[in-house]
Parts: sequence; C-alpha cells; structure tokens
Amino acid sequence: MDDQAFGFISSNWPYWNRTEGADHFFVVPHDFGACFHYQEEKAIKRGILPLLQRATLVQTFGQRNHVCLRDGFITVPPYAPPQKMQTHLIPEKTPEVNFCLLQRIATMQAVWENFMDNPLFDISTEHLTIPRLVKVVIFGYIAIIIADDIVLPFADAIPWEEIEVFVDEKDVPNLDTILTSIPPEVILRKQRLIANPSMKQAMLFP
Repeated sequence: MDDQAFGFISSNWPYWNRTEGADHFFVVPHDFGACFHYQEEKAIKRGILPLLQRATLVQTFGQRNHVCLRDGFITVPPYAPPQKMQTHLIPEKTPEVNFCLLQRIATMQAVWENFMDNPLFDISTEHLTIPRLVKVVIFGYIAIIIADDIVLPFADAIPWEEIEVFVDEKDVPNLDTILTSIPPEVILRKQRLIANPSMKQAMLFP
C-alpha cells in the first residue's frame, strides 16, 4: 500500500520528486502521528511510513523520545468546532475549582489503585473517556498532566506551566498530597489565566 501511494504521488505530482517530500507538510491527526495506528505497540512496530520520512508533520499529540513522534514536528491543538465550544465557556469569575486528570493509559491503573476510594477523586468505570486537552482548557478546568515526555501544542505561546499542574509519573501515589498542597492563590492565578479569552482563542481555530 505504501509503495502504491508513493508511486501514485510521484507520477501524478512530479514536484514531489525534487526533495522526496522534504518541502511538504502533512497533517497527521493520530495519537501516534505518522505511524498510523491507534494501538501504540503496533504503531511502533510499523514505524513512520516511508512516504513521510522526509516530510514535516503537523500532529495533534507530541511526545519526546518516541519513534512515531519526532522532534521537529509541529504540534497543534486537536480541532474542536469553535461555535460548539463557545457554548461551554465558563465566566472569568467562577468560585468553583475543577481539576481534570490527563494521563497515559499506563498510569490509569496506578491512579485507580491509589485513589478509587478517595473522596477527592471522581473515578468511575463510567468515566473512561479521556478528555482532550483543548476541551479541558476551554471548559475552564485546571489539567493535571501525568505524562513525563509530553509535548504540548503551541508551547512557545501558551504558558502551560502557569495554567496546568504537572505531576511526574513516579509521583502518582502522592497525587492527593500534591493537589491539596497547592496554595489557594496559585489555583486562583491559574483559573484567571485559563479564563482569559486570549488563552481559549489560542486553542480554537476555524
């Protein structure tokens, strides 16, 4: 299939042959980029398609030291319909504090084992869908990001360290202590930053 695709492109659009795609951009909206498989193990085994080896990829998920997600690829937020998202925006002044866990599949078990009976956490088999980061920011949650090598979108423009909480994977057993030790003024500052319309605008695009 890869050879057929390559042959079709190189014969129908010969300017591809000038650099073998090095001056081309591809959007790869998959969790594992140009490996094109939703299961990580199979994605790694498949590797980046030869057709895309020299191209620049625009991806909606980034991770350092991953064979499917190279350094130098462009990471952007996943698409969310702006009009639909607008109906869920929170007001800038809200007294409620909401945290949302964003984690690797591998850390789910550790969170479950440590905090399934902890009233601080709402963990249920009915809530297995992992929310995308863009929705978390737009809805006004403070994300708790548990993913050591994650590469976040627009990192040069969005102050992720100031609006979210990052927890090392090894520190998951101490997650309750980490969260309850965050000073109220820090939480308030994060909320105000997240509620800033310019922050949400950076996450939405037509």
